[in-house]
Amino acid sequence: MDHQHPNVAILTDWIGPFQKTVLKTLQETLHAAGVSTTTYVGRELHHPHPVYATSNHIYQMVQPQGHQGVFVLTSTLGNHSTDEELRAFLQPFRHLPVVGFGRALPGVVTVQASNSRGMQDLMEHLIVLQGHRKFVFMQGVEGNPDSSERENIFRAVLQDHGVVFREDHCLNGDFYPPTARHAMLQFLKDGQRDFDCVVCANDDMAVAVMGVLQEHGLQVPQDVAVVGFDDVESGQSAPSPLTTVRQPVAEMGRVAARLLLDMMQGLPGADVQVPSRLVIRESCGNRTLPEIPLEDLQELDPQGELFAAFLQQLNGIQNAFLPFWKQTLQTVDSAVQLERFQNLLLGWSETSACLPADQQQKALKLGLQASQLVSERIVRLETRQTVGQLRQVRHLSHVGTSMGAHDTLEGLLSELKHSLPSIGLQHFMLALYDQFGRQPGNRVKVQLSSGGVGQEGEVLEACDLLPGVLLRDGASLNWQVHPIYVNDEHYGCFMMVEPPDWGGDEELLRYLVTRSIHHMVRTQELIRHSEELEHLVQERTCQLEEANRELRKSLLMDGLTRVYNRTAFDDYLQRTWKEHQRSGQSLALIMCDVDFFKKYNDACGHLAGDQCLRSIAQALFQAAYRPGDMVARYGGEEFVVVLPETTAEGARRVAERIQATVAALKLSHPASEVSEHITLSMGVKSQVPRPGEDALQLVHQADQGLYQSKRQQRNHITVL
Repeated sequence: MDHQHPNVAILTDWIGPFQKTVLKTLQETLHAAGVSTTTYVGRELHHPHPVYATSNHIYQMVQPQGHQGVFVLTSTLGNHSTDEELRAFLQPFRHLPVVGFGRALPGVVTVQASNSRGMQDLMEHLIVLQGHRKFVFMQGVEGNPDSSERENIFRAVLQDHGVVFREDHCLNGDFYPPTARHAMLQFLKDGQRDFDCVVCANDDMAVAVMGVLQEHGLQVPQDVAVVGFDDVESGQSAPSPLTTVRQPVAEMGRVAARLLLDMMQGLPGADVQVPSRLVIRESCGNRTLPEIPLEDLQELDPQGELFAAFLQQLNGIQNAFLPFWKQTLQTVDSAVQLERFQNLLLGWSETSACLPADQQQKALKLGLQASQLVSERIVRLETRQTVGQLRQVRHLSHVGTSMGAHDTLEGLLSELKHSLPSIGLQHFMLALYDQFGRQPGNRVKVQLSSGGVGQEGEVLEACDLLPGVLLRDGASLNWQVHPIYVNDEHYGCFMMVEPPDWGGDEELLRYLVTRSIHHMVRTQELIRHSEELEHLVQERTCQLEEANRELRKSLLMDGLTRVYNRTAFDDYLQRTWKEHQRSGQSLALIMCDVDFFKKYNDACGHLAGDQCLRSIAQALFQAAYRPGDMVARYGGEEFVVVLPETTAEGARRVAERIQATVAALKLSHPASEVSEHITLSMGVKSQVPRPGEDALQLVHQADQGLYQSKRQQRNHITVL
């Protein structure tokens, strides 16, 4: 490693919980060796949806000579790729040490989780201990090696035990919850009820299947057992915690980093398989205590100090164990890891069985106290995580609203420079192409930089940007590089360093930055068009007046939903309020909010979220159809309807019409807690404006009604 600050390129398709876990341990190990990383975040290669191809131009910007090694998530990046396609993709890095993760690839050193051990233990448990015989299998992506291997082991164990598997019980979920949900719905719709266990190739699909079964009156595990693979957080917190196979992702990240460091030193590398492990919870119908893995006992208390303290307190030494135990738990920041400490206590209980009866009683009491401390720590962690996520969502929502209000690049850059540090980012950079279009530009300009990296206003060749500018100032930081694009139009790159324990949503932030730039570019295009027309005013007056009218209308329209925006609403409400003060008639307002919209975005993606908002806007427009009625997007997933000369009862009828129109759309919502389709919560207020009163009073009252609807049960109308 001749460079002062050696750097490893990380190629990934996403920054989700799985990727974060991998990257955290990988980067910690590399950082300890003085190696930084640059993470290029595109999408899956060769994805059937063409829009993903636009984001994957980010991989073409990677300059191999700027890195000393490459780490690639072959398992997720290559979901839709053959081995030959993946190897062709990695060809530019053939002279560098390359380590793959999760999917074996000929000619590439790979760290894998062994599907075989965990999957075989899972099937043996279901058949031998739980007695299941009638299985459904939910496949992952067709042709994906992980999905194929898990299915092959599933079939082999069934065959070994003489269990017949019906081929019409093999469903395809594509590793994607909405697809798995649809497949299970269709399976039940066809009248299939002759099964007692659903085995899914990953946990995300398993959670979706559990939801479908519950909707059809089938309880898990009383009526049907459901199991998965991966041990993700959503499975752990399901109503019936999910039995699954845990991939040692964190350990795999450390192994991959050590492999890469060795290869960067010129040492040969070889494939490594880390065994997966069965994790037994309620969803399989477990009726026996799980066997405690010996690894848990050794790894969590390698020197036996905790157990020694446990025995000391049993022998009368006060506070020998519980304070030490509590202090140890304070260093653990993962609910999954804390679950293993519960296993440690169970293992000790087996050891305590040989103690005298009086000490067994003491051991039981002490074990319960220690278990209570574990539970309290889990609750605190989950509460802190939830509160932190909500705080980040609120901050990001505020940042997105602020950014979207700027129509000039200067205003947007100023807002970003102010807002990004407020959400915890200290190192970030925005570089835009010299030309926007279907192909990335040849040159880029550094529009925004912080933390002493890059120089604002600097123009350089696109091929010199990454990782050159990020590493030029010598800082050893772990950068993420996100493409900025909309549909097939490239704008540039947004780069950031994620702070430790940030808890934010990188994808949401990228989306907000992208939408703000897109809005600014489109607005500037309209303004430039207007200016060009003004030069022709004498000879083409009619054309200029029409263009100006369209321009003003466009500036008052929400770019996504094509209903009026917040500015247009504020202006219209003030004018209508004054008119009603003079006439003495009632003015009504309906505030609408899409229920659980963030969960919808998380489950279905932001593209589907955008389409959902467009459909909702059109439904509102159809329901409020009088000439004076106005529909506007208030912000995010909130809409507002202004109803002139309308009483409270009339406004209620309009709200009910809105509710019926939205219900008729039947927009599927896989993550809703109140319905399988998209629903709205609404607050309704009507009043006669009096002299001296402010129109904001009406908005506030309607918003209070909306708050009550959301607080009560959602999918509800509250009239104040």
